[in-house]
Amino acid sequence: MNKMLFGIVFSFFWSSAFIAGKYALSYLPPLSFLSLRFLLAGIIFLGAYKLFHNIQSQADQCKTEKTTIKTPFFNKMLWRDAMILGLLNYTLYIGLSYSGLRYLTPELVVLIVSTTPFVTVFAQSCISKTWSKFLWFSIFIGFWGVAIVLVSRMGGVSGLIAQLQNPSVDNTFVIGVMWVLLSVLASATGALYYQYVAYSHNAVVLTGLQNLGAGIMLLPFISLVAWRQALDAPIFIASLLYQVVLVSGVAMLMWLQLIRWFGSGYASAFHLLNPIFATLLSVWLFDIELSVSDIIGTLMVVFAMGLVSLDLAKTKKLPFNVKQT
Repeated sequence: MNKMLFGIVFSFFWSSAFIAGKYALSYLPPLSFLSLRFLLAGIIFLGAYKLFHNIQSQADQCKTEKTTIKTPFFNKMLWRDAMILGLLNYTLYIGLSYSGLRYLTPELVVLIVSTTPFVTVFAQSCISKTWSKFLWFSIFIGFWGVAIVLVSRMGGVSGLIAQLQNPSVDNTFVIGVMWVLLSVLASATGALYYQYVAYSHNAVVLTGLQNLGAGIMLLPFISLVAWRQALDAPIFIASLLYQVVLVSGVAMLMWLQLIRWFGSGYASAFHLLNPIFATLLSVWLFDIELSVSDIIGTLMVVFAMGLVSLDLAKTKKLPFNVKQT
């Protein structure tokens, strides 16, 4: 599959998670739901890997007559990196963004999460001391596209200033925005950690352990009674399975592969497509009405994504020292 098309498909899966998550949050609080989702995803992916590994090992034994089988589970660095990434990519990033999702519409959450490239590119530029004016200009355009929509949702510039001058605990919109902004920092940190530290691990095992570790971290927030009641609802089950298989598993594997190909800064640029998919899905499923600001901001994000793609095609190489597989 073309790498750009691969990134676009990833963006669709990633952004649709918040659409599916909005349905699930009608039945369970964010952290309680996410603990169930992560535990199931971890068990499924690690179980699938173990089954495939056993089948492959038996086939190798028949060919080579070897009896010693090595598995990655005995790698201490794998467990360390999996727990750190589980904390960053799942417990904090998804936990905080889903907490914000309780107070915000899905497309707005995705829009804020789409600022992840700004954080990662800035951090990478500082680490590598590599500055691309073209890329910075692209990110600047994308940032203002996001900002236009966000400020509009807050009642314009005057509304934003008023809310900043008179913050209130009752202002659920601001609370939701703050939760999601914190999740962006966690996501960017997780991307950088994987790129520079944890990229050499088996992606399937790493993804499974991240999910399992995050699910265990969130166990103090669960409600077994609420779990049992939610599992009686077909919509909840459909949302759960979608997020377990296509988001926690497939989309995360795609994300790690994109980081391998492009580096975390360029890979994060695919998140700029997320508001487009999330907005279209929200309009379709939740009857969200778009304003002129929403349309202008979205077009700016599309334009910024096009500039980033041109820059990537122009360089035809990884911007930083990333292992290619």
